[in-house]
Amino acid sequence: MNITKDITLDDMLGITAKDLEKELVMMNLLALNYKLVKELTDTAKYVQKIFDEFGKGVILCGLRTLEWDQGVKNRQYVSYHTQGRAVDIYIPGVELSEVANWAKKHLPPVECIIYEKENFIHLAW
Repeated sequence: MNITKDITLDDMLGITAKDLEKELVMMNLLALNYKLVKELTDTAKYVQKIFDEFGKGVILCGLRTLEWDQGVKNRQYVSYHTQGRAVDIYIPGVELSEVANWAKKHLPPVECIIYEKENFIHLAW
């Protein structure tokens, strides 16, 4: 199911999740409230704008369950990922700082965290 021209619901659920986990998340997502679906859709639209500017990238992590989020190392808070308001991406051949600077200038107020060592950028709205 496409949310934007290049981004599917499956992309937003994250490529690192097991297929069964994705299915369970998707079933729960459909049963959840309108706000979560809207936030997830808005996030996908923002990411699409980035892909339109720099070329199609890879969504490493979109929506997370609370259980998955609590398993992230050094986590002391609940991530925006659990609300559909965050995404981790990378775009091959594009500097992370260039993406972060563009996002801050052209998208609604955005939190940009660059993970140089892991080669991705975290974006949250």
